[in-house]
Amino acid sequence: MTLFLCFYGDSALWDNTLLIPGYPSGHSYFRPFRYRDIWVQKSLLEEMQDEKACEKLTGAQVILCMRFLLEQKKWSILPIRKAVIRHIDPMPDNQSVYYSMGALYDFNKIKTLSDICVDIDPSERDAVGGALFFRANLAIPFTECENEKIEDAAWVSFVDLVASEKNLPLKEEAKGALFIRFRGISGKELGKRGVIHKSWSMGEIHGTILTEGSSYELVFYHRVPMLLGQHLSLKKSLIKCKVPSGNLELSRSEEEITANYQKHVLNVSALKPSGTWEEIIIELPEQVEPQDGRKIHTANSRIPLKVKTSLWYRLKQTYFWVLIVWGSLFVNVVVDNLLEGKTDWNLIVVSASIAVLSALGVYMLQQRSTPK
Repeated sequence: MTLFLCFYGDSALWDNTLLIPGYPSGHSYFRPFRYRDIWVQKSLLEEMQDEKACEKLTGAQVILCMRFLLEQKKWSILPIRKAVIRHIDPMPDNQSVYYSMGALYDFNKIKTLSDICVDIDPSERDAVGGALFFRANLAIPFTECENEKIEDAAWVSFVDLVASEKNLPLKEEAKGALFIRFRGISGKELGKRGVIHKSWSMGEIHGTILTEGSSYELVFYHRVPMLLGQHLSLKKSLIKCKVPSGNLELSRSEEEITANYQKHVLNVSALKPSGTWEEIIIELPEQVEPQDGRKIHTANSRIPLKVKTSLWYRLKQTYFWVLIVWGSLFVNVVVDNLLEGKTDWNLIVVSASIAVLSALGVYMLQQRSTPK
């Protein structure tokens, strides 16, 4: 039996269609899937309300899927990618499921999204009902991507298929949208991914782990599949790139959109360790316009990360110089004593301790004067 975590592709939260395929693997989604009790399979809801059984669901693999409200498609699901449950927050009629992304399914060589929909077997329909979080015996007819290069190509195929889909009741806002895909944050190699924070309320947060004092590149792409092949382009507009703290520095705060498909590269400097975890937010205009005046819908994207402490960087930048200040003060006292013919080691130890305090005082004054 497989766990399925779904959203309605023809409902108000159509922006999941844009955002879920665009995340790199190993990153937590920026919001949980929130369900009323009626949207959780009855047997699964009972597990979620039992503390021990609920804990066992943490770490379980799920398949992220799209379901539909339209009566003719109510038993069809569209698999998008794998995921891992990181936390479940059970409340009466407000069940929140937090998760991190797994591999995207390979949409290359797929002709239409309706071709790969999986129908819930009639024998399981009573048990599943209209649930968006459920267990079922469903086989997925295609495979997940083996690496991120294949995922990039699969993402291109997926967004093009969304725009051209005629048989599934996808929201028109999603079909006529601007999609964003994160390649991820990297230096010479792809950045390390893992647990960046442990929350009592949200479970483990997964993302990219940066090292203090290092520089990286954040690569992301945008694509407007609805306009491709129409000899139309977007009017120039701006993407805003934001970080909520002073721990990171971006090479620029704005990025131009000048085409229907485009690669964007932001240089990211990790200045200071994160106290908790943070996000780089890619904020788009609420709508962008092509040359013919139509409205292209957007959704803001964000990628979670954390800056960890680097002892080597701190040694080079700070501790080495503090040692030099301490050493110079200490040696000055020792030399003065030796020149005066004094060898009072108690006095020398006291002088060394005062020198340490003096060096630390200089360091703390420098820290207080550093702009935040």
